[in-house]
Amino acid sequence: MTGRQRPQPAWGACGSSNLRGVENIVIRVGSATESVTPGRGAEAEELAALLRADDRSVAIEERERIPERYGVAWAETVAIFIGTSAGSGLIGAMVTDVYNTAKRWARDQWKKKTEARPGGRVRSQSFTLYGPDGKPILHWKISYEGENEEIYQEIEPESDDDSGNG
Repeated sequence: MTGRQRPQPAWGACGSSNLRGVENIVIRVGSATESVTPGRGAEAEELAALLRADDRSVAIEERERIPERYGVAWAETVAIFIGTSAGSGLIGAMVTDVYNTAKRWARDQWKKKTEARPGGRVRSQSFTLYGPDGKPILHWKISYEGENEEIYQEIEPESDDDSGNG
């Protein structure tokens, strides 16, 4: 792995119940078959800045292209990993915040790229959001066919019921 930062995410190491200022978020760009261009790196930095605006701790991880690997990247995608030991209700709220921010960012990227190339094709923009357990929560994509969301697991808010009845 190469890149600007080499985060060592300790999922669950943030022992606070506050929603802001305690999360670890890692944005991963690139793949074994894709080199991260300076433009792609700048786009990831833009997303990180949007997420940091809410006082979150955000790192960017650029995956290194493996020289022997070849493939066609049909979409520009990022992986967003959320790590925290907050209760599931707070994780649900954080996932919603990060999801909405990433969606606005991806829509903006799509708009910029399609306006810059009115007659040409632009790769779809997408992201996958992963929870503290490292499992995917959802995937969102915008392309010429429209917007698409795929939910892998529901994040339920914690119950406020302290009555002991369940």
